[in-house]
Amino acid sequence: MLSPTLRPCIYIRNGRFCCRSSRCKSSLQRPSPEKPHHIVNQVADIQSLAAALGSNESEKTWFCNQFLKVSVSRIVEAQEFQEESSNSPSQNPNTFAALQCKMKDYATYGLAQEAWDTLNDMKRVSGKPTVYDYNAFLYYNLKSGNLSIEDLVEVHGRMRILGPSPNALTFNTLLNGSLSLGSLEGAFYFTKEMCRNGFVPSFSFLSKLLKRSLELGDLVYSLDALELMLDLDYFPTEPTSNLLVNSFIKSGKMHEACFLLSLLSDKCFLPSMHHSYNSIIWALCKSGQTCVASALFCSLKKRGIGHNVCTYTALVHGFSREGAWKEAFHVMDEMQREGCKPNVVTYTILVKFLSDYGKIKEAQALLNKMEREGCDPDLVTYNIMLHALCRQDKIREACDLIEIIEQKGLHPNSFTYSALVGGLLKAGRIGSANKHLLDILPF
Repeated sequence: MLSPTLRPCIYIRNGRFCCRSSRCKSSLQRPSPEKPHHIVNQVADIQSLAAALGSNESEKTWFCNQFLKVSVSRIVEAQEFQEESSNSPSQNPNTFAALQCKMKDYATYGLAQEAWDTLNDMKRVSGKPTVYDYNAFLYYNLKSGNLSIEDLVEVHGRMRILGPSPNALTFNTLLNGSLSLGSLEGAFYFTKEMCRNGFVPSFSFLSKLLKRSLELGDLVYSLDALELMLDLDYFPTEPTSNLLVNSFIKSGKMHEACFLLSLLSDKCFLPSMHHSYNSIIWALCKSGQTCVASALFCSLKKRGIGHNVCTYTALVHGFSREGAWKEAFHVMDEMQREGCKPNVVTYTILVKFLSDYGKIKEAQALLNKMEREGCDPDLVTYNIMLHALCRQDKIREACDLIEIIEQKGLHPNSFTYSALVGGLLKAGRIGSANKHLLDILPF
């Protein structure tokens, strides 16, 4: 062991053997991994450093042993590093593996031109670059957001003409890249190219393409995407189908919406689309095409499609709107025969249009029938009736109706009082109108 006075003068710091003694000006530097032969040269240095310790042989022996332990481990590390360096492509920038790494790094960091130049440099090697190198080029450049749709078309065209031929992964990368760039035209172009080359687009991609075209409001591409899906026996999900139908309805393209419904019907997809065909029937009834809606209603019924209260209510709305009361009440009767009970919306629609056509007695009779059948009118129904009574100066009946509303525990709102005040003013009952106005105003 070292004597207490000499032990502190030898220490290791950051891989260096150091001596605090003024008699020793040298230190042992940990060899650099790149230069393992330097370790051997340090054997002579350690002898001079040991001599500086004095004549104590035990101290010299301890010091040399410590040095050798560290040095052996350093030699092993250096040898391993040298072996790794000899196998590393980075040591030879002209190897194919090194070019692959460079191309990937350039693409990852958004240097598309440098990545492209490196891809071209790979041609020095016979049979290179492969389709997988092109796929990596596309993937990493798209991930870094450094390619345009024109770049994708150029890369694909070069592969198609000069090779290597694109594979399924190439097309999937091009398809998803086109969508991420917001190019529906590019996505459809690559989809057709994919099919032409004998590959089949996935359901998930075509579904994504359909949704994206709907989000962008492009109904032409939406229909194209749907036709592609149906040709491959892919069925869009019910929410997507409903969204597509509603998009055509909102655009006023009723014929296209009906064609879509028929197209899905041919693929036996119709039974799960109640919302879609109800939307079409409602749109037809609201646009004055109730007869067309009724024909569609009957056609669906023949196909075994069961109708619900929403479907019947749409027809009631359409016929009532056109003043075709016989047909409207016929729908009500058929509805009940089929075991589909009218709801408050169905009755309210009839009350509204009867009132609008001045048929107050019929509207009141329907209101009473509604209560007898256990379908309690809501405040909207009463407000419509109240407004109709006031328009015809039936102030007495209107006031009685207000009492009925309060007795049923409903709270009259501003529409209720506005209808009543308008009727009172029209009848010349200014005082009563002022009183009810105070109920409306917040002060």
